[in-house]
Amino acid sequence: MSGFLRTSRKSKRAQGFAHRNIEVIPLKITFLIASFPPEISTGRLGFQLCKSFTSSGHSVTVVTSFPRKYLVSHRVALKGRLLYREDVKGLNVVRMGPEFSKRDNVNMRGLEYFYQFFSLFVGGLVGGETDIIMCCSPPLTLALASYFLGRIKRAPIVVRIGDLHPQELVDLGLIKNKMLVHLLELMEKFVYRKTDCLTVLSKGYRQHLLSKGTESSKVIVLPNWGDLDELAALRKPGALSEFKGKFVVTYAGVLSWFQDVETLVDAASLLQEKTDIHFLIVGDGSQKQFLEEKSKRLKLQNVTFKPLQPRAEYLRILQSSAVCVIAIKKELKTTTIPSKLFDIMACGRPVLAIVPKGETTGIISNSKCGSWVEPQNPGGVAEAVLALYRNPSGREEFGRNGRKYLEEHFTLKRVSIQHEEIMHRLIKRGNRVKPPRLDEKTASDRTLFLKRKM
Repeated sequence: MSGFLRTSRKSKRAQGFAHRNIEVIPLKITFLIASFPPEISTGRLGFQLCKSFTSSGHSVTVVTSFPRKYLVSHRVALKGRLLYREDVKGLNVVRMGPEFSKRDNVNMRGLEYFYQFFSLFVGGLVGGETDIIMCCSPPLTLALASYFLGRIKRAPIVVRIGDLHPQELVDLGLIKNKMLVHLLELMEKFVYRKTDCLTVLSKGYRQHLLSKGTESSKVIVLPNWGDLDELAALRKPGALSEFKGKFVVTYAGVLSWFQDVETLVDAASLLQEKTDIHFLIVGDGSQKQFLEEKSKRLKLQNVTFKPLQPRAEYLRILQSSAVCVIAIKKELKTTTIPSKLFDIMACGRPVLAIVPKGETTGIISNSKCGSWVEPQNPGGVAEAVLALYRNPSGREEFGRNGRKYLEEHFTLKRVSIQHEEIMHRLIKRGNRVKPPRLDEKTASDRTLFLKRKM
């Protein structure tokens, strides 16, 4: 291994701790991810995690695909290239082509996923020396590519599971071919068995991995986060001036097969007489055209669609909304926690969740940050909107509660430190990992964390 075993120098951050006799050992991290900024809405969490690693003195090489045209706010001239290197805010980014510009189509997305096994594997090979390999799944093919890269480069592997494939695709009826499902399940079990450590977003995800025969000590629950520092850098909110005087209920995010945004549109049709309540749907994806057509068919004057927005504008929209919505279809049998929940909590806005009962509803109940309704219940959603509309003091309290709960439990700093501990333990202990024990005091003070004996 290159940097971890060979280096004796201290990183800049380590030098800052020198007077406390603490040494930060910089790692060379190879990070595989299917999509990455400048794509809007996708790859953002991976970008934030990588930036957090570099701020701790580590070197990160990101291996990813070319950005898709319809998910960027400006054109990137990559036509005719198969490999492109760039520096993205201190991150060494290796992009592998060709560009997949087709919108969210199941068949094209499947082709892209399988192609990425080869392209990002090659990108990892040319990405340089590494101490550890980390990847985000889906797609599962990236986890498979990471395994082979790890064997060649003799580096341990950490896989962060963001969605459960193929289970969620089967639950939604997107994959019906039994042979393909069987192939993907074999790949899934292989990845879980061969990966050194798997970090998952929820207890439900962990239970799913254990049901596949995964060794329990390798599966660690590390939820997503809200980035409070990112919000602090924003200018004063004022994104919804065109809806001045309106009570704006906003869904902002991906409009794909997984989100139950149709129920929100149906709820809007039940509230047409409340002319000061307006529904704003911001995003793009495979279901956007269907939702727009349904809104036109119902002649809804209280629903507005906007395209995907740059990250800063997306956050301003959340901050300027009266209520913010998350929506997950009931067909998803395994508990998931949408990352946009943490964005809403960070913005201090009340949450209206259209989700099955599970860990997401548990967070909402424990934090007292909003209300939730079962999917496919437009009447219940309309009632919840009216209840929030009539209770301005309650909305403010929900917003304050959510932000406070986020600060205590779901910050980027906490998750980054825990991943760093995992990576060091994998290297120092012959790729055997123990769950990080990070109490709240340690999470708020990196220096205490670094004093630990790993």
